[in-house]
Amino acid sequence: MWGDEDGRYADGGYGWGMHDGWGWGGWLMLTIMLVLLVTAIVVTVVLLLRTDSSARAGGHGSALGTGGDAGWSGHASPTPRQLLDERYARGELDDEEYMRRRELLRSGD
Repeated sequence: MWGDEDGRYADGGYGWGMHDGWGWGGWLMLTIMLVLLVTAIVVTVVLLLRTDSSARAGGHGSALGTGGDAGWSGHASPTPRQLLDERYARGELDDEEYMRRRELLRSGD
């Protein structure tokens, strides 16, 4: 195990130097494998983010979720009638105003 007086080990080598084991080939292979691993992780994360944002954008958007009418929420823009119904449900409109605006929307179709 321990080197003798000239520093050599029993197997004739000088320990874990560049000539034992894999040498430079091992370092080269380790570097290549590490680069491939990091690349695979980055590609996986990017693909997952693109898939997720595309699903939120209704399948038409880019990574920013700007496709179609969907935007960030993943839902289509509400119709004017839906907006009117929501405002009425929140109490922003009284019955008379709600009916008047609903008739205006109906006549505009």
